[in-house]
Amino acid sequence: MSKSIGWAIVGTSGWADSTFGPAIAAANNADFVGAVGSEITKTKAYTLKHGARMAYSSLKEMLADPEVDAVWIATPNHMHADMAIAALEAGKHVLVEKPMALTAAEAERMKAVSRKVNRLLSIGYHIRQHPDHQEIHRRWTAGEFGDPVQVRAHLFFGYPELPAQWRLQKETSGNWVLGDVGTHLIDHLIWFLGTPTDTRGYVSSPRFQVESGDHAVVVVQFENGGLGIAEASVGATGKGPRFEFYGTKGFAILDGTAFGESGMVLTGDLAGGSQQTETMELNLYQAQAEAFGRAIAGEETALATPDDGIQNMEIIEAARGW
Repeated sequence: MSKSIGWAIVGTSGWADSTFGPAIAAANNADFVGAVGSEITKTKAYTLKHGARMAYSSLKEMLADPEVDAVWIATPNHMHADMAIAALEAGKHVLVEKPMALTAAEAERMKAVSRKVNRLLSIGYHIRQHPDHQEIHRRWTAGEFGDPVQVRAHLFFGYPELPAQWRLQKETSGNWVLGDVGTHLIDHLIWFLGTPTDTRGYVSSPRFQVESGDHAVVVVQFENGGLGIAEASVGATGKGPRFEFYGTKGFAILDGTAFGESGMVLTGDLAGGSQQTETMELNLYQAQAEAFGRAIAGEETALATPDDGIQNMEIIEAARGW
């Protein structure tokens, strides 16, 4: 493990409360320094709940604290770029929640600042931290499955009711279904297939009838000839997340692993041989915080790069049509 990293989080509700805060608190190489939210009373309650020391009254106050090495930005999508740039310019390393920004142009600005100040910038694609996904990625890039043919990523995460208002508007979410669920799937297409060259997307809202969309299918062609398909929904429900990888020599399927739950890995080859194993339940968000700490220390990790985040935004922009 790398040395302890002083963490602060921006955002104290939703996933920041249920998932990200506990992940920092549990990480082996993390020191939970503090948090800042929209109201100081709620921030104080948050820090007490999760064992952080400081409840900051403003982002400026938090960024001035020398004990803070890394900042996890867990705010609505339209706030990501400005907050990330402010944190980077204050000398902090930044883990920004997905998607990286509202537009690829904003993401490019974030990347430029991170390079200028020589600070780590990554995006919260926690599924990359699953050891079974990493092992399949290792075998895929080593050529065990042959040349890339197709990657299919599927996640239907039906909301029981409408979420917070910011998710429903293009100006604040970019696109609900793609910014919330689809961006994770797109990240896996990029991680396994590389550089995208063409995107076709179809976004609809059959259940909630909102402008930001609750259902999407995205088809991406990549430079290496592989095709990627992302099927995402926050309106419809389904069996669970599924990732399928097909090459000219074999295939791999990971079923039910996106959130660290126990699932299944199936691999096979052209000769008809196959192997199936079960996966263990894991806290992928804790693993992500630990990987970020190791990356700060100079270790190689599976974290998404700014270029990954920019390409993700380019695909989302093409798919959503604005």
